[in-house]
Amino acid sequence: MKKTVFFGAGNIGAKMLELWREFGIEPDFFCDNNMERWGSNYHNIQVLSLEELVQLQDIQILITCNQVTEIWEQLLQYKILPEHIFVANTYYSMLRHMEINMRISWRKNICRQECKENIDRHIPRILFDLQYGTVLGGVESWVFQMADKLSQKKLDIKYITLNTQDKDAFVERDQLIMIRSDPVQSSIDSLRDGLTKIRHYMPCNIVCNFPFEVFEIAVLAKWLWPQDVNLITVVHCDERVYYEKYSQIIEIIDYCLVTCDKMEKYFIEQGMEKEKLLRLTWEIPYEKVLERTYLKEGAPIRIGYAGRIVKRQKRLDLLIVLVAALINRKVDFQLNIAGNGEFKEELQNELEALSSEIYFKGHIERKYIADFWREQDIAINCSDYEGRCISRGEAMASGAVPVVTDTSGATADVVDGYNGYIVPVGDIDSMTERICYLYDHRNLLELMGVRSRQKILIQNSENDLDVMWSKVVKRWE
Repeated sequence: MKKTVFFGAGNIGAKMLELWREFGIEPDFFCDNNMERWGSNYHNIQVLSLEELVQLQDIQILITCNQVTEIWEQLLQYKILPEHIFVANTYYSMLRHMEINMRISWRKNICRQECKENIDRHIPRILFDLQYGTVLGGVESWVFQMADKLSQKKLDIKYITLNTQDKDAFVERDQLIMIRSDPVQSSIDSLRDGLTKIRHYMPCNIVCNFPFEVFEIAVLAKWLWPQDVNLITVVHCDERVYYEKYSQIIEIIDYCLVTCDKMEKYFIEQGMEKEKLLRLTWEIPYEKVLERTYLKEGAPIRIGYAGRIVKRQKRLDLLIVLVAALINRKVDFQLNIAGNGEFKEELQNELEALSSEIYFKGHIERKYIADFWREQDIAINCSDYEGRCISRGEAMASGAVPVVTDTSGATADVVDGYNGYIVPVGDIDSMTERICYLYDHRNLLELMGVRSRQKILIQNSENDLDVMWSKVVKRWE
C-alpha cells in the first residue's frame, strides 16, 4: 500500500488528521518546511524533513496547508511526480481523495443527528456567510445592502456566523445561524453543528463571502445535498486564498460573483464556465444635490481614510510613513481617520507624536459616512489588495478625490490623472507626490471631485441588482 504523507503540520493538518481519525485511519507521516518540527511528533505522527520525504517509495502527498502553489512547485523540484501530489487543505478536497465507501460513511456519520426539514419549499431562502460577525466592514455593508433589497422581494434572509465573534445589533437574533466554534472542541463537532443547522433551512441559497470555516461547511452541504443547495461564491478582493480555495470547487459552484476582469479571466482559465461568472454589483448611496466645498490655498488640505484600522491588507502602518513625508515636504494638512481595528491604538500614538492635525473619528455609522466624506478633499487607500472598495466609492460619491494603490478594483473607479490618482502598491513616495501636486494645484480638487462623483453615478445607473440576483437565486417549487 502507498504511504500517505500530510505536507503541513499546522492547524489545517490537524483538522484533516481529525477527519481521517473519524474513520479509524491516519497518515503515515507529516512533512513540514519548519525545521524545528523535524523529528518530532505532531499529534502522535512523525514529522519528516523534505529530504527524508523524498527517500520514501510509493507515496501519495496530500498538501494540508494554504501554501499550495509553493509546496507543489517545491515537490516538483524534488522530482516528485505530479500524479502523487494532491491538494487536501479543506474537508471537501480531502474527501474527494478518500475511498467511495468512506464517503458514504461520511454522509451517515457527519449527519447522524436528525433534524426537521423545512416543509415550505416555496419561500426562497438566502443564507449569507458573515463569518466574522456583523461588524460593519466593506463585505458586511454589501451583505446588508443586498439583504435589504432581497427582503423587499419577500425572500427569507439568514446570516451564518461563528459564535466566537461579538454580535452587534444590526440584525434580528432569529436571523442569525450561529455555528458553535470553540477552540477546545473538535472541529468535526463544529462542522456537524453547522451542517445540521444549514440542513434545517433547506432548500436554500448560500452566499459565501469568505473562503474559510463557514465556506467549508457550505461546500460540504452542497456536496451532501446537491439538489437542495445553490452555492454562490463571492470574490470580494484580490487575496490569493480566494482564488486557491474557490478554484478547488469549480465543479460544484453554481455561480461566482467577481469584481473585475482579472478575476473572471483567472476562473475561466481554471475551467469555470463563463455563464457561471457574474459581475458583482452594488449601489453606492449618494445625495441628489451635493453641497460641499474644497479648501483653497492658505488652508490645510483635508485627507480622509475610512475603514478597518489594521496592518494586514489595509496597510495602515504606511500612514506613518506618509505623514512623515508630508511633514518633510511642509504640506499643511489634516488627516481624518474613521474606523476601528486592532492597530488603532498603536497608530494613534505614532501619528499624534508626529502631528497635532491627526483626528481619529472612531466608528461612523453607514448613514453618516457621506457627511464624513463631504469634509475631505482627498480619500486615500494604502491597501495591498482590494476588490471594488465600497469606501472608495462612497468617498467619490461625495466628491472626494481618490489617491489609492493599484489594487484589482481601482481602475474600475479611478482613471489616473482624470478623476484621481492610482499609485503602485506600497509606493508611499508616489502617493506623497500626488497629494503634494493636489496641494499645490487646488483648482484640480473640485474638477476631479466632480468627475469622481459622476463616475459613481454612472455606475449606479448601470448596476442592475435585480438582474444579477434574478440569475443567481434558485427557487424551489
